[in-house]
Amino acid sequence: MARRDRRDTILDAVERLVLRDGVHAVSMRLVAEEADVSLRLVQYYGHTKTELLETALIRLSQRSLQGWQRRLSNTDDPRSILDAFLWAAMPVNPEQRDFHRFGVSLEQLAVTDPDGIGGFYVTHIGAVIDTLADALAPGLGEAVATDIAEAALAFSHGLGTLLMSGGVTPERSRRLIDDYLDQLAATRSALRRR
Repeated sequence: MARRDRRDTILDAVERLVLRDGVHAVSMRLVAEEADVSLRLVQYYGHTKTELLETALIRLSQRSLQGWQRRLSNTDDPRSILDAFLWAAMPVNPEQRDFHRFGVSLEQLAVTDPDGIGGFYVTHIGAVIDTLADALAPGLGEAVATDIAEAALAFSHGLGTLLMSGGVTPERSRRLIDDYLDQLAATRSALRRR
């Protein structure tokens, strides 16, 4: 098995364990069993549970970011950027549901283990806000872009959880995103439909 394949096999096992049993169920030994590889190989790719979780989160985040960027279609329109970001965050397909569940598992650690993986998750959230704010800044300015990015992330997390728990349908979440963007546009002229 090629090096990249071994790494992916191990990270896939980490993701499956988190999604099935929660973050606290992950251990180096269980990852090795789930991946059907040696414990030594797991330790080669991640010296600690925290390192494995961080690597798995980075990989999931990169896939999510790629989905968002595909939706952007090289636009600099702030409303289109926000719409693409919000819809990419909605757990409407298996990969997005897995990403949301993984993130929610790590959110708990942001409170209970702020010096470990929880701290890494908070850093990750800050990077997501910065990435969105950077995309919005040319049309809105840095301060406004940061404010909107923070609010959009909070909105998407709450709406994503409602969608995951069956509180709203994908169609309803789409309408709520449109309503949110319309309300934002009412107060921010740069977000009005062009």
